[in-house]
Amino acid sequence: MSPQIPRENSDQTVLAELTTLHQHHRALAESLTLTDESTAIDVISTLEKIQATAVAMQAQAASQLEKLRLDREKAAGIPKNRRGSGLGAEIAMARKQSPERGNGFLNAARTITHHMPGALGAMRSGELSEAHAMTLSREVRGLAPRIITEIDDLLSDQYGRLSPRQLGKRSRGHAQRLDADQLARRAATARKNRRVTTGSAGPGMANLNAYLPSEQVAAVYNTLERDAKKLLAPTQRTTSERHGRADHRTLEQIMADLLVERITGQSKAGNVAAQVNIVLTADAFLGDDNTPAMIAGQGPVPAATVRKWLANPEAKLFLTKLFVDRQTGKMVSMESGSRLFPAGLKKMISLRDDICRTPHCENPVEETDHAQRHTDGGATSYDNGQGLCRVCNQTKEKIGWKHESDADGLQVTTPTNHTYEAPTDPLLPGSLRPLPPPKPPFQQRQSPRCETCSNDPPDDDSPAGPADPNAPTPSEDLQGRDRSDGEANDYFSGMG
Repeated sequence: MSPQIPRENSDQTVLAELTTLHQHHRALAESLTLTDESTAIDVISTLEKIQATAVAMQAQAASQLEKLRLDREKAAGIPKNRRGSGLGAEIAMARKQSPERGNGFLNAARTITHHMPGALGAMRSGELSEAHAMTLSREVRGLAPRIITEIDDLLSDQYGRLSPRQLGKRSRGHAQRLDADQLARRAATARKNRRVTTGSAGPGMANLNAYLPSEQVAAVYNTLERDAKKLLAPTQRTTSERHGRADHRTLEQIMADLLVERITGQSKAGNVAAQVNIVLTADAFLGDDNTPAMIAGQGPVPAATVRKWLANPEAKLFLTKLFVDRQTGKMVSMESGSRLFPAGLKKMISLRDDICRTPHCENPVEETDHAQRHTDGGATSYDNGQGLCRVCNQTKEKIGWKHESDADGLQVTTPTNHTYEAPTDPLLPGSLRPLPPPKPPFQQRQSPRCETCSNDPPDDDSPAGPADPNAPTPSEDLQGRDRSDGEANDYFSGMG
């Protein structure tokens, strides 16, 4: 029999029970010792069910939070088109995820809790995982509630038996049958969102992701596969005339090389010819140190890999000079009297943050802004500057959001008065300099603009006047003409 939670003071009771449950699970995890293989599998399976049940509760909490927020903001007279704005980002921080995933989870929670009782029940019972639920929500997005509920009913006896991909195919098939026009409109809209993104993928490697119409992806892949197979023909399997050497590459490796060569115009994939923002210590360059180098947008790369790139006489690498303090491992702090960030300072902030500085966001940096508003006394400086994605830069302007930054990191306060911290990464992530310890929340301050600026664009989008004529130029910022003794001298540019 399920325990009954008292109706009185139920919010605090639920939170207290969940806290106790977490402490119990943590203690169990710390003492976990298994001696039977079959039992180990059963434990893994049971824990998977617990995760699914927990996600069901998160979905219910997110849906109820949205209703509470909308009701409160309606009573406060906030226009309908602004109610609930930024809520997905709050949920993302609570789940330690990016804003996109937070918005996706909120959409899924709304859909499943309101219109898919079968899916919600399967999640509660531990049969439907978060991956299944997110796939299901994505495939029915935009459909009329009655159609969503009908699809849920059609699939309810299959929950727990299908993989996420299988569930996606079946739900998509039902959606196309029940509302072909809506799916056609969604497909047309999705084409407008085509894009290319990148991401780190292990030592010295990265992912290149293309979000494209299905037929274009098929054409690209099939062409690469066809041409790669030609190079693996029996007459060319041992020696590739094109490469002039023994070729022992696999089909997958040849496809990857062809992709690089055709996009860049290089004769060989390894002959990189591009502007690369890279930072490494002088000792690492000379082979006396293995502190990983840093490539903007990709993350740390083994020092030996970078040395190999630089030793390739056919590679044309143009490396931007960057300077760090020898003692702290941080880039040189810079300030400007202007409201606008000088180009060189923006570049340094972007390279320092590498990805959006908002806690748990993994989007690339698109805009540079003040953590503390310039109008509230915030300095146009390295420490008060932050590289943000466009979504997070807009979110921080909403009512109840506050950013506070110093040399050690950024703290974000949300409308529910929760705080989240993003420590400043060392410029070279493989260095031994430890991260600073967590700090208590910043003192809450009431900004005079708090209730009136919620619809304002980020404070750096519209210039307030000419840039400071005394501010360093981009070349002075990056070439470091007036370096102090504490700055490293051995960084390299124009390597070829």
